[in-house]
Amino acid sequence: MERDRVIGLFYEAAVNPSLWPRALAAYSDAAGVDEAHLAVRDPAQDICVVVSGGRLLTPEVMKSYFAYYHEVDPLRKIVGAHRDGDLILCVGQYLTEEFINKSEFYQDYAIPAGTRYMAAFTFNNTNGVLTVHTRRAPFEREKLERRAGVMGRHGGQAAKLALQFAANAARGETLRHAIDHERIACFMTDSESRLLECSDQASLMIERGNPFRLGQGLLTLTSDSRTKQFRELVAKCAAGTGGGMMRVGNLNDYWLIEVVPAGVTSDNPFDLRRGNCALVFVRKPEARPPVDTAKIRIFLDCTPVESEIGAALLNGCSPAEIANERKVSLNTVRTQIRSLLETAGVTRIPELMSLLSRLG
Repeated sequence: MERDRVIGLFYEAAVNPSLWPRALAAYSDAAGVDEAHLAVRDPAQDICVVVSGGRLLTPEVMKSYFAYYHEVDPLRKIVGAHRDGDLILCVGQYLTEEFINKSEFYQDYAIPAGTRYMAAFTFNNTNGVLTVHTRRAPFEREKLERRAGVMGRHGGQAAKLALQFAANAARGETLRHAIDHERIACFMTDSESRLLECSDQASLMIERGNPFRLGQGLLTLTSDSRTKQFRELVAKCAAGTGGGMMRVGNLNDYWLIEVVPAGVTSDNPFDLRRGNCALVFVRKPEARPPVDTAKIRIFLDCTPVESEIGAALLNGCSPAEIANERKVSLNTVRTQIRSLLETAGVTRIPELMSLLSRLG
């Protein structure tokens, strides 16, 4: 049923705000109107939202409204005088054709935009309104109520939910609950690695001092070089120019640290926050059984050194890390890797890893 589909779209939009234009466009079709738009204000969050189906009230049209015409909009006072759930017929109930013909708002803004007759469903203690528009003829209360009333009021309920979700997101509750439920170690920092928030598991890490410590509000690692590397990643993430991973510990026992941008909310009109933060996820990979170098040597018919190089690569070590661990030059390791690739009959390291991973 078309009505149920539209109501479903409204509630989908409540949790995925980028869907509001689609939901409002579908509502317009089902209600037999040219356009629908949602306007809601939550003083507690200092959020003012206006979203349209985009047919008549395009972003350019809405920009001119907020630049000037909202000051001369006669509907603002009308809406503010009504209760939650009221249906307001702007023309006929409050405004006359004679008023429209002389109104700056109608003559210079609404009619050129393609809308002349408007009606509105109020909600959220008059802080919100779902308005429908048509250019053809004034709305008839009984007909509009029958075609659009139930859907319009569900749209208002969905808008209330969207504000609640935005409030939870602003406090970090939605993400925090999910992260804590999965026992994920996650830190949120500013651009200088100053701790802003952390999950329960991350808090335990700080208490234990492994791998992170907290000094003067800043996250630090076990060495100055690792701390410098970590803070460089954080600064890039906060600036939106990078991110990445690093490893802390030895080759067989280490923490994997992933630093990602916290992000900027851009498609959610109910959440106007902006940020320059970073999220830091920390985990200790599951221990892998030691690689049997004897199996590699027999399988590839290679030298003992080459089998050790192959085992290190299979354990996820980079050539530089292998060189450091074996106390040889990087060029030496690269030569040994080339020899191993040739012996195995492959040309790339990933191909070699695929081959060696088949050894049980």
